[in-house]
Amino acid sequence: MWYNQPEVRFLLFLSAFALCIPVAAMIFVQLKLLGKAENDEGSANRERRLARLYKVFDAVYLSYTLLVVAVAVVVGLNSIGFDSIKVYFLPMGFSGTLWVLNGRNKKSSEAAAILAKVLSGFSEYARRTGISGVQLANESVTKSWPPFALFLRSFHLEQHSPNPFAKDFKENEHERRLVHLVEGETKLFVLGLGKEVLSGAARLQLSSELNWKEAVFWLAAAADVIFLWPGSTDGTIWEINICLSHFSRKTIFYAPKLDPYFMSDEDKQLLKEFSFMADVLREVGFETPMLFGENTFWIYAGDKTFRAFNNAVESCAYVHENALEQRTSN
Repeated sequence: MWYNQPEVRFLLFLSAFALCIPVAAMIFVQLKLLGKAENDEGSANRERRLARLYKVFDAVYLSYTLLVVAVAVVVGLNSIGFDSIKVYFLPMGFSGTLWVLNGRNKKSSEAAAILAKVLSGFSEYARRTGISGVQLANESVTKSWPPFALFLRSFHLEQHSPNPFAKDFKENEHERRLVHLVEGETKLFVLGLGKEVLSGAARLQLSSELNWKEAVFWLAAAADVIFLWPGSTDGTIWEINICLSHFSRKTIFYAPKLDPYFMSDEDKQLLKEFSFMADVLREVGFETPMLFGENTFWIYAGDKTFRAFNNAVESCAYVHENALEQRTSN
């Protein structure tokens, strides 16, 4: 057949290679433009330029992926041979991967911008008023950042991968499930060790130069909603104490559903940690709902009783209603 001839196969390979060149050129252009935007002295102008660039190139990479798919389909229909379209897998995967990575980088950039605004906003307020520490929880700091939700949990959930070619961590299944449950309700930011992005959420990486407790407190005060995954590490216990003492009206505790018949080692460790924290909370007067039968969300009231919810949507709506009532009463 004509499409099995060496000359035709060479032309197919050449066309597939040629489809990679524009994408490579776009990467070069994007890096140059991002570099110029990052060096912009005006922070507001820089953020607008970065957001615009990511939006444009997100659409460009997606459109180019669809173009390569269309070319492969046309070639496949005309040659009636699967082997003839395999040569387009490289440019298709190339542009598709860039589309995904560009979306992730966009979220990381947005998260870094919000983190910078929160830290500068609270530090400037503390410098101007002399109010610092936990007293800032009751202050009305002017918000220069968009609404967001903060997800607090133990860093040990970020499991390092033994694969040297993989990312420096592998996602926890239950953490990813929570992100998917919350996705679409609000911008979700996760404090973590790396800059990687979970689908639906971006990680906030705190600089080693920062006082992490102060930064976490400011982020908790700035967030509209806090999702808290109870744990037994010292850092997580401190976060639980801070949230219950100062941000209980907007802190949503979360426990994932666990299968009692097919538990991994990580699930067994998780069960121990949650059971331990449930006992600790009971000792100080906080009851906890029945855990692990279903995904469980609950919020504590001022009298230490809890209100449980079936899903993230209901719990977020309850927090927003509380916030609205509080603003109205004030």
